Amino acid sequence: MNTTLEKKIMLLQEFKDCTAKQIDLLEQDLPDEAIGLFTAKEELIQKIDVLELSVDEKLNPNLECIGKEITCLNATLGEKLQTAKKQLVSKLKTIHQQKKSHNVYTKYFTQTEGAFLDRKK
Repeated sequence: MNTTLEKKIMLLQEFKDCTAKQIDLLEQDLPDEAIGLFTAKEELIQKIDVLELSVDEKLNPNLECIGKEITCLNATLGEKLQTAKKQLVSKLKTIHQQKKSHNVYTKYFTQTEGAFLDRKK
């Protein structure tokens, strides 16, 4: 087996593992940590793009299998990210409504002391 092909398969496996870890983090309700993994995945993509494969190596069944697995994981990750986004929007709306209702019952300007300064003389 070619070393370039082995490196590419190894990097794709790391990419797949990062994607699976992101899904796990989103399921554990840790979106900040999951978002942090996007940088690592971007670096892996750049390393993968640098490796050039011949036509015969591109037809390797291992690459195809890992590619399909990554595609499925990315679809699942997309769904999880959409769900997390909807939950976040819902939380923000709730916070905004609570803030509005709180402001209705409290006075905005409670001035206890003041002075008037006439600047025209």
